[in-house]
Amino acid sequence: MMRWIREKAFLLFWGKSINYRIFMMTATIMVIALLVLAQWIVNIFSNTLENRAKQNMSNILEQTNKLIDVHINRFVNTSNLIFNDPNMISLCEGMPSQVPDEYYLANTANPIINKYVLSDPSIVSIMLVNQRKHWFIPSADFDYYSSGVPTSIQHYFTFADEFFTRGMIWVPSHPIDYSSKEHANEKIIKLIRDVYNQRVAYEGTMIINISERSISDLFRNVNTPDSTVFYVIDQKSRVISGTDGLQLGDNEEAKTFYAAAKQGDGSMIAEFRGKPHLFVYHKLAGVDWVTVGAVPVEEMLKERDRIVHGIWIVVMVLLIVAILGTWGLSYSITKPIRKLTGIMRDVRSGNLNVKAEIHTRDEIGMLSHSFNMMLNRIGDLLHQLQESHEKEKQAEIRALQANINPHFLYNTLESVIWLAESGDYEEITVLISKLGKYYRLSLSRGMEVVRMRDEIAHAEHYLAIERIRHGDKFSYEIDVDDEVMERECLKLILQPLVENALHHGILQKAGRGHIAIRGRMEDGFIVLSVEDNGKGMARERLDEINSFFRSGRSLDLPSSYGIKNVNERLQLKYGKDCGLFYRSEEGVGTQAEIRIAVNTAVDEALKEAFIR
Repeated sequence: MMRWIREKAFLLFWGKSINYRIFMMTATIMVIALLVLAQWIVNIFSNTLENRAKQNMSNILEQTNKLIDVHINRFVNTSNLIFNDPNMISLCEGMPSQVPDEYYLANTANPIINKYVLSDPSIVSIMLVNQRKHWFIPSADFDYYSSGVPTSIQHYFTFADEFFTRGMIWVPSHPIDYSSKEHANEKIIKLIRDVYNQRVAYEGTMIINISERSISDLFRNVNTPDSTVFYVIDQKSRVISGTDGLQLGDNEEAKTFYAAAKQGDGSMIAEFRGKPHLFVYHKLAGVDWVTVGAVPVEEMLKERDRIVHGIWIVVMVLLIVAILGTWGLSYSITKPIRKLTGIMRDVRSGNLNVKAEIHTRDEIGMLSHSFNMMLNRIGDLLHQLQESHEKEKQAEIRALQANINPHFLYNTLESVIWLAESGDYEEITVLISKLGKYYRLSLSRGMEVVRMRDEIAHAEHYLAIERIRHGDKFSYEIDVDDEVMERECLKLILQPLVENALHHGILQKAGRGHIAIRGRMEDGFIVLSVEDNGKGMARERLDEINSFFRSGRSLDLPSSYGIKNVNERLQLKYGKDCGLFYRSEEGVGTQAEIRIAVNTAVDEALKEAFIR
């Protein structure tokens, strides 16, 4: 499991930004911590409220039981008063063996019985019956003028027969069972007990009809959640009283109440009317009854649900605040890092003229300060390196020129010696004059960059000298655009090419040859070419020379030392895109082409130098 979590976490964070990783990791930890804490608080709070609700319900039921016990004891006490009343015993002993007439009841019996009915508003009526003597004495609520009087009397005779000598008997709640003057359609509870004289001889049966409402009102007046029901049930699972008129019988609802009633005292959660209810039950002290209270769990915990809902709202708000705070924290941490990264990208692209403007006092600020110091140091080192490289290039150029000048002088002096040997002193004069002009242009007051016009003249003096030496062996022409003539270039770049064309092209073939110097502007470059119609060179040799020139590698050309120096000088001065390139066809001729990048700023500087 842990391995799976590690793999998933690796895939989640792999290749992501620091901002994303900080945010996701911090937010995940905070969300999990808040949810776990909230759930823990909700569970503790729910359990506490549920236990408190059970305890409150139990306390309410216990207090109500005490009231019911007081209520029941009052009825029992009333029955004891009747049981011990001498007038009541005398009334029973003097009762004729027949049903008394209305006059007897109104003037003799009713005043004795009615005083007990009037003493307690919960007592509906009191009946004295003796089935053996067939007498029936009701209280004033009994309506003697109703049509069902004989049936009612016979019904009460059955109580005297059924419960004879069984002590004090309670009959559960039932509709009133006689024609009542004031309590029609009410439900009553009966308290039945026998009446004995002083000789402990049976004189009759006393039946006290008690209003069921007097008990159920005790439950209605307590502060309980909505939909709470209360019942008083005897040990035979009969309803003594209840708050919603439920008639318990052989059904699922009744079985739940019966199960609670048999347990005596305690509580349980059970299904009732399609919903879970909390059942709390207590046994009454004065009578063998059990009070049962049933409250819907959702009603009982409605307050808990409201508070829990509020807790979750607070948790959600905290989660949103935490996530926003986490995002702000990760953004504030990574913002200088992103800024520093962007600056590093600029540096990587070659821009060193940047500075990390991060002034925080944390590790990123220290890193930024160190980075700026490093950039300054790199800039200083690059400047020193550039100066050193420039000096090195200048030294190389001067060394190359030093190699070129003695080489040309050696060839020229050979021509002078040859003319002297032939006795042509006039040509020697011309040659020496051309040689002087040639070296005057070569020196160029020590400048390394000259006008193109002077470089063309320099090459032309060389051709004139060589033509004196070789006679009509070759001819030459110069075709350079005026625009090119006004440009600047390195000096001594054409003469080695002309010399190479003459010695390795024209002089190596039979017959007369031709050399042409051309110059033009092309796509921002000065293009100079030296063409000859000499013997040319093989394709393999041509590709080898061009390949070495383009790559900047050293080429072993002992017989053509000058063109190697020309290419190296051009690339050192103008870059790798410039330099020397050859075209040649064996038996047809060769073309040497020079490409020089146009630099307007350099040209203007050279013009100013020439003017001075």
